Amino acid sequence: MKYQEQLEQLLINNPEINEIFAILRKFHLGQAYLCAGSVRTLVWNSLMQRKTNLKLGNLDIFYNAQFESAEEHQVLTTRLNQSYSKYLWSLNNLSQINPHAGHHQNGQALPDVIAAFPETASAVGVNLDFQGKVSIIAPYGLNDLFEFKLVASPNFLTDSTKLAQFHKRVERKNWLTIWPQLTLS
Repeated sequence: MKYQEQLEQLLINNPEINEIFAILRKFHLGQAYLCAGSVRTLVWNSLMQRKTNLKLGNLDIFYNAQFESAEEHQVLTTRLNQSYSKYLWSLNNLSQINPHAGHHQNGQALPDVIAAFPETASAVGVNLDFQGKVSIIAPYGLNDLFEFKLVASPNFLTDSTKLAQFHKRVERKNWLTIWPQLTLS
């Protein structure tokens, strides 16, 4: 519970997070979740007492709009990127097949999609509603995230090809240099 409360306070008190969710609500994406790298980086930088600039990385936004066509999705993405270009928006509608996801997420529930992320510390999604209430989806909990542990998610641990991809990802992202407190398991 301690880590959940820490994450909630971190989100509520972060002006960029508040702005991002205000923008999402403006575009009728109030139920959308910010996932993966943005949340992970925010937490790790906070723990190291570093400032986080969310403008430097993709904002992985996941939502479910059953009746949104591929064209409507593209228009929404374009409008969002043109209107708020200071952020790098990456919109993912769970009701559509995403050819870049590495698997078909069409109709998958958000917790299942998040559970398929490569590392447990990134397998987190957050939502901040208009009343300031935080919702968190973390299939593997928040311990690894807050304890600087880099652990492959079960989906990657049980497949040697995916596990090799995980290790290459860790190296490519340079996380162990950026956050020297990290331990790789």
